[in-house]
Amino acid sequence: MDCVALSPASTHFLTEGKFTCFADWCFVHKARLNLFPLNANKIWKDPQEKLCRRCGRWDETLPPVINHCPMHSDAWQKWHNAILKRNQAAVSFKEKVLSVNQVVDGGLRPDLVAEVGGELFILDVTIPFENRRPAFNQARLRKVEKYRPLINFFKARGWNKVQIIPIIVGSLGAWDLENDGFLRKVATKSYLNLLRKLCVSDCIRWSRDIYIQHLTGVQQYGRNTVEPAQIIGVQEQSIENPASQDGSPASSKKSSVCSEPLSEDCSPQSMPTLPPPKVWGP
Repeated sequence: MDCVALSPASTHFLTEGKFTCFADWCFVHKARLNLFPLNANKIWKDPQEKLCRRCGRWDETLPPVINHCPMHSDAWQKWHNAILKRNQAAVSFKEKVLSVNQVVDGGLRPDLVAEVGGELFILDVTIPFENRRPAFNQARLRKVEKYRPLINFFKARGWNKVQIIPIIVGSLGAWDLENDGFLRKVATKSYLNLLRKLCVSDCIRWSRDIYIQHLTGVQQYGRNTVEPAQIIGVQEQSIENPASQDGSPASSKKSSVCSEPLSEDCSPQSMPTLPPPKVWGP
């Protein structure tokens, strides 16, 4: 809860319920209070029985389940790409994106390289578990140290100003205020407010999918899913720049609600019109 208190966006769904289905709403409150009956939370169990039921490497608490158990590596990649897509849409609306997820130098592959106002920005998304505020600070420092060699690489190619910008959102939907310093350069106030809410709800949705899959063994997302099926049927009212659920700052389309991204069939596409049912009489 220490990280959740950093930004009002981390709890935007409490009163409005926007972009968050009821199942995710129920999940996140228990998750943030660590109330799930995972093996390691049952203090009466033997130490061996507290290990992860899937990999057996760590005690089964919520942070290892969501962020460390290797059986969820595919979900992590899709989750990461969903948050990256949101931020890429914000940057590309007014500025120039130079590369996305491409190797630059020495095997380093930042998520996004963009030119903003004549400066070069190296963006990389990271989703740490909310183990208090130092967890966010450490995640940010790791990203800066990892991509520091790219500063000299780009300066040698004529760029005068190069900055490394980690974009941090907690696994349970805690928004890091440090993200706003850069995002204010590329997004209007109204769209930045919307972007925060979308990223928070995306993280909560993916965390719940991973948790349910961990317990049941049933995959909660489609094979070709790039991001979770979007919770639509709600519209963010903005004066400056209306935005749609797909993260595009210039779109404001409406469609029906899809409560859970359980399969490829659950998508934001509109359903075909069905003929009226026949009435059978005597």
